[in-house]
Amino acid sequence: DTFQMARLLAFTSYLAGWVHPAAAHRVRGNRWADDPDAIAELRRKAPLVFADAMGLIETEYLQTPWIMGAAYSVADPYLYVVTTWLARDGIDIAQFPKIEAHFARMGGRPAVQRVLARVAAG
Repeated sequence: DTFQMARLLAFTSYLAGWVHPAAAHRVRGNRWADDPDAIAELRRKAPLVFADAMGLIETEYLQTPWIMGAAYSVADPYLYVVTTWLARDGIDIAQFPKIEAHFARMGGRPAVQRVLARVAAG
C-alpha cells in the first residue's frame, strides 16, 4: 500500500537523517569540528538532541507493537540498533516506555538473539 510505504520511508528517513547523525555527533565530533572546545560542546549537547529525537519516536511513531503496526518490518531492527546507543550516551531508556517495550520485543526475537550471540563470541 502506497500510504504504508510512505510511512515506512518517513520513519527510516527520520532515523537515518536525524536520529543517527544526532547520536553520532557525540562520538564523532571531529567530523564536524577541529576546535577541541567545539568538539567538547558536541559531546555535551549531542545526547540531549538524541534524547529529544527519541522522544518524537516515543510519542509519534510507536503507537503499535511494531513501527508499521501489528507486523514486524525493516524499520524495527534499525530502531533496535539506534536504541542500543541510549545507554552509551547515558540516556535512561525508562523515560521512553514504548521504545523500551519495543527493545524488549526485539531482544526476544530468535534472530536477534543469534546475532547478539555471534557478536559476543567475537
